[in-house]
Amino acid sequence: MQPFIELYGHFDAVQGKYVLASRIESIITSIINVGEFLGAVSSFIVEDRLGRRGGLYVSSTCVIIGTVLQVSHSNIGILIAGRLVLGTPSQINFKAFCHELTNQQATPSD
Repeated sequence: MQPFIELYGHFDAVQGKYVLASRIESIITSIINVGEFLGAVSSFIVEDRLGRRGGLYVSSTCVIIGTVLQVSHSNIGILIAGRLVLGTPSQINFKAFCHELTNQQATPSD
């Protein structure tokens, strides 16, 4: 955790070490939930136009883009944007698999 704090935090002369502000830590942690909300709202549009398979392609692309953004830059804004993008596909995937699972459980087996 110390290399992360040194990269994204600031040096506090009073404590004599690098620290990460709790405000920044909270934003980094919770921004993925904002992405999940955006994914929940957009999942109906994505899957309505592209279907379940197209929605899975879109969500897989979002996972790749979000991961690349998080690991490739040392800017805190890019890290937050990557976590936002990474949170979006979780709801698209959930909707796609939830419908499939519900259909399998609801239909009688022959």
